[in-house]
Amino acid sequence: MMTILATVRAEDGRGDAVRAGLEALVAPSRAEDTCTRYDLFATEDPNVLLVVEEWADQAALNAHMETPHFKAFVAANGEALAGPPVIQVLTPLG
Repeated sequence: MMTILATVRAEDGRGDAVRAGLEALVAPSRAEDTCTRYDLFATEDPNVLLVVEEWADQAALNAHMETPHFKAFVAANGEALAGPPVIQVLTPLG
């Protein structure tokens, strides 16, 4: 199992648009066979959103990034992002 924390930063004033795009990713991502968690979180900064994801393995995450719904998000929101998402692989300690 692979747990990911993706930090997505929108350009100033574009947080609502990026949030809507990410919200549209939740259901189809959760429906992927190798996804066990895909949750979107707001932060105190309206331009920063967090996605906590759990995938079977690296191959599953790679396959997710090739899906039509993920590619559609990137195509529609790429210019609204302040940069690429910061991806952290989380390792459980307990």
